[in-house]
Amino acid sequence: MPGGSATRRLVTSPATLIAVLAAAPSVAWAIAGAGYISDDFSQTYQIRETGVIATTRYLGRPLNGLFHAFLAAAVGERPFARALILAGLNAVLAVAVWYALRTVVSPTTAFIAAVLFAVVPNRAATRLWFVCDANVAGVILVAVGAVVLLRHNRIVWAVSLFLAGMLLFEGGAGLAGAAVAWWWWAGDRRARSTPALVAMAALGATALALVVASPKRAPGSPPHPFHDLWSIGPGTFGLGFWGSKALGAVGTLAVLLVCGWAAAAFLPSFRRPGSPLRNDAVAGACLVVAGAAPFAVGSSPFAVTGVFDRNNLVSDIGACVLVAALLAVVVRWQPRLGWLLTGAVVVVLAAANPSDIAHWRAAVIEGRTLERRVVADVDPSAGDIVVVPPLPGTNGVAQFIEEGDLRAALILHHGAAWSSVSMPGFDPTCAELRARAAVSDRPLFVYDRITRRLSPATDAGICRHTP
Repeated sequence: MPGGSATRRLVTSPATLIAVLAAAPSVAWAIAGAGYISDDFSQTYQIRETGVIATTRYLGRPLNGLFHAFLAAAVGERPFARALILAGLNAVLAVAVWYALRTVVSPTTAFIAAVLFAVVPNRAATRLWFVCDANVAGVILVAVGAVVLLRHNRIVWAVSLFLAGMLLFEGGAGLAGAAVAWWWWAGDRRARSTPALVAMAALGATALALVVASPKRAPGSPPHPFHDLWSIGPGTFGLGFWGSKALGAVGTLAVLLVCGWAAAAFLPSFRRPGSPLRNDAVAGACLVVAGAAPFAVGSSPFAVTGVFDRNNLVSDIGACVLVAALLAVVVRWQPRLGWLLTGAVVVVLAAANPSDIAHWRAAVIEGRTLERRVVADVDPSAGDIVVVPPLPGTNGVAQFIEEGDLRAALILHHGAAWSSVSMPGFDPTCAELRARAAVSDRPLFVYDRITRRLSPATDAGICRHTP
């Protein structure tokens, strides 16, 4: 029957496998008991109180606030639904990456890279943190734009998608520029020079405007561009990618070797004709550079774990291409061995994802415990709150990272009375707490992590737990 054959093709399609693998962590998060983390509370509070205007005040991501305001109107404060939306977005992104890669690397490498990208464990935030759904959506638009440009030669439509994606999430800027450069290089360069230059100018001007307008470049941000460039190694290739220091060291060495070999292949003394490994390795290295560039310029780290591992989202595409290029060599040499080795690598990478879900779930439980304790202890009309180091959290994740997160959660869950509570900060010094205690007649409730309240909150008690 025609319907049956269509269903069979869908079930057995590589795109279906890629989508299922990419959606699995977010679906598991929903089932395990997904919850809000940090900025989720502040963003929800802003949208509830002041609407779309407040969420679009950060010009560094003009469409980001609109996107989240739409989701708030559509699904409300439902973590389960938000987790499923993240699952769908990650599935679409992985499939879009696969389609885009098929135009620049060999088919085998493109498929393996897309599967690796679907399971690589170094970007839990883009699978589990609801504020990152706009980041994923932005990269989807850029990836679809690359398909439109490289497969269908529609540069106007492609640039429109690139710009929309960048206005959602500036991290896709390098990937968009790489797609335009590849389109120019792979075709009639003379005929494509003018549209490519115009496209690059539009993308470059937009990227510059987003960097200048970003609140992350405010006073107190890293001192100069490339301040955290060193972190790309462990975050994108090493421990973050493989989930193990030993495997990370071996994987990083292998990637560096293949990149060196691919670069040497362009020297005049290297007469060997281009091979799929060389071409795929060059494409992968370029994608790593293009994906990492916006974060390197903005001095944003490539974290191994925690909320900042979201910055690995775009550079992961290139890293997965480099690893896939090596696996594809084995597949072409000994297919059975190559696919067995590929499956083993996928299992190793995917096996690290459950620990991320456990850490994020533990952070939610810790945060809820702290919130319950505060509500039980504090009269919002008469008391103030401070949480002293170490911050609550597990493996780089905490439900409340700043005082604004806790304040927003208390107002959302327990009413506007909590807006009058003063929170001197989550990491005050002993001197700051002394000064606060000396000038205020309101009792100060001090919490150490989420396990206990420091009582009494005397000068000696405070200074015993803070510098």
